Amino acid sequence: RDGYSHLVAGLPYDIHYASPVDGSGLDARFSNLQGMVESLDGKTLYVAEADFACIRKIVLAPSGLVDDNMVGPYAGNCTVRGSDDGHVSSALFQSPSGMTYNRNKTVIWIMDTNPDTTTVSIRQLEIATEMITTVMMTGEVLNGTLPRFFELVYNPAT
Repeated sequence: RDGYSHLVAGLPYDIHYASPVDGSGLDARFSNLQGMVESLDGKTLYVAEADFACIRKIVLAPSGLVDDNMVGPYAGNCTVRGSDDGHVSSALFQSPSGMTYNRNKTVIWIMDTNPDTTTVSIRQLEIATEMITTVMMTGEVLNGTLPRFFELVYNPAT
């Protein structure tokens, strides 16, 4: 919010890990973060872990100290890939990436790509119910050109 980048969890220039590590700020480990949104109250960050096929949350500590922040699972299973819809506790992702809110900030749109088939899905996370549903899917290889909807996920300001 001050125009600068701040470390909130993990380590700068972290290497890729074989599995996610949850815990306090500097103890947490990530691999291939591909998207992030901030909660409406500004107290939580949701990050897309493409390599681990899940969404993790970073709860920001009121103290502002990195090691007081807490990282944990939020949606998907960080060890199992899939396309199952449902509650955040049971839904599965293939490789989540871009994330953005809808206009009234009641839904988080998540771009989810199957790395084996290049099938791209848009998943809808209803914030109030924590339910995830697939709302759009394409089996086409994107060939470097994103359809307008997918472009909005990566560049919501456009």
